[in-house]
Amino acid sequence: MIGTHDRQSQEVSVPRPQEGTVRLIILVLFFLSGACGLVYEVVWMQMLTLVFGATAFATATILASFFAGLALGSFYFGRVIDKGGNPLQIYALLEAGIGIFAFLMPVLFAGLSHVYVSIHQHLDIGYYQISLLRFPLSFSVLLIPATLMGGTLPVIVKFFVKRPDRLGRNVGSLYSINTFGAVHLVCNNAGVWVGALMQEADMKDWQWLIDVNLYGVIHGVHVFLPKLIAQGEGHIVNTASMGGLIAGPPEGLYCVTKFGIVGLSEALLLEVADQGVGVSVLCPGLTKTNLLESEQVRPETLKTGKQYDVTPPDVASGVDPNDIGQRVVDAVIDNELYIITHNDYREFIKMRFDGIIDAIDRHAERYGL
Repeated sequence: MIGTHDRQSQEVSVPRPQEGTVRLIILVLFFLSGACGLVYEVVWMQMLTLVFGATAFATATILASFFAGLALGSFYFGRVIDKGGNPLQIYALLEAGIGIFAFLMPVLFAGLSHVYVSIHQHLDIGYYQISLLRFPLSFSVLLIPATLMGGTLPVIVKFFVKRPDRLGRNVGSLYSINTFGAVHLVCNNAGVWVGALMQEADMKDWQWLIDVNLYGVIHGVHVFLPKLIAQGEGHIVNTASMGGLIAGPPEGLYCVTKFGIVGLSEALLLEVADQGVGVSVLCPGLTKTNLLESEQVRPETLKTGKQYDVTPPDVASGVDPNDIGQRVVDAVIDNELYIITHNDYREFIKMRFDGIIDAIDRHAERYGL
């Protein structure tokens, strides 16, 4: 019969004088592992956006695969480690596997893209049908590293937890270390541009802008808002535009989506202000971005083949995005709703709201209401 001391010696073959140092190193690595997991999630979502051509589908695939993988990994590797084995060795193998997949992911996504193109060339199916095929393939690729990530917590718990009476406290501490930096700030920043007068625009132009610009924000809010409310804190930044406050041709289609984001943000703040969640809406003017290159990622099924005779905005002369980013950080810290980055639009905004106030006064005088 094996005694308690013998069992502890078998579980962890680390001399006691060095055990404190090893534990500290493992905690640091576990923290970095969680941080890397968040980085992988963001990077892979950006890569999937190029695959799907839409942020909403990429976000849904990432979240589905990550949550499924984390649950599956925790369940499976929890059973594996309970049957025996060296927790540190298994943990090292899990992290190595995650690293290998992170290195291979660009190659795997590139391979999937070739598969999608081949399918699209041989089958007469539309954008949403091909997206249904993209989802299970992309999900399967992402599920493997997500499962390995899910296995790290139960394995590392086996190494740290020795006393049953401190199980809850120790597991909670380990989980908080691994997920420190979990969702606290959500930035919904999806934007494409079509230069077309409304009298000339195709319905596919409308769908392209609304699906990305407006539904990109809607899906981001829909996915993350319940999590922020549940944890009782967080902040959402929705990127609109100066075109969400003032409108004019040839920006009509674009302005429709950006006005929607401003309205969404204003209503959302009133809804969640007392639940610890802040909301900001970013309304920048000209900014140095690749906005005018968005046509390159437009799905084939939403392309019109039309060329519109309009002058695009001069984004090359715009403000540096890093300057915009600093203003966003300051606004989040100060819990401000409106982030207005270009004061040269002040008179135009004032003119619009003065016109609204004048209309209210004029109708009140005319109709006595």
